Amino acid sequence: TWKSGKRSNHYRKRRRWERTVAVVSDTRQGNFDGLVVASPMSTPTILHHLVPLLHGAVQVVVYSPSIEPLVELADFYSTQRRVAYLNDPPAPESMPTEDFPVNPTLLLAPTVQTISCRPWQVLPGRTHPLMTGQGGAEGYVFTATRVLPAEGGVEARGISKKRKGKVEDVGREGSDSRREKSTKMKDEEIMES
Repeated sequence: TWKSGKRSNHYRKRRRWERTVAVVSDTRQGNFDGLVVASPMSTPTILHHLVPLLHGAVQVVVYSPSIEPLVELADFYSTQRRVAYLNDPPAPESMPTEDFPVNPTLLLAPTVQTISCRPWQVLPGRTHPLMTGQGGAEGYVFTATRVLPAEGGVEARGISKKRKGKVEDVGREGSDSRREKSTKMKDEEIMES
């Protein structure tokens, strides 16, 4: 009973809504092959939501024109934070907290590197940076590898391999007693002769 204009407008909006719902549901399913972030927003906030959507062993790269936010991000994923998180984990519903704005067990080997690209002038016999350039693209890059944390605790127990040249306490006692016996035998042989 709608007029043709309202009906076509309704179906156009409905199709747009269905496309949006499909994109959002695909995104929430995750299993992405990598993540590259270049945003003026707070990077811990972005990574808190996006890193769990990645599958294991993929690279996470964050670009920033200044180094401070990336150093802070590397600290959030540092080994010391990971150990503190594993020793006293916060409740999942309370994440993010002030001490743990991100889950430090999700990324491994965080590094911060500087990047710069300057054009060079190459002439016969001499090479130097192009003096009329504007400085080129410069900035900093945070890289890390997404890992899947082990469920439960990880324990490293087992039988350690014996190292060559290292003698256990029991072996020392045995070898000492053998030496004493051989020394006594030599002393007895010398006394007899």
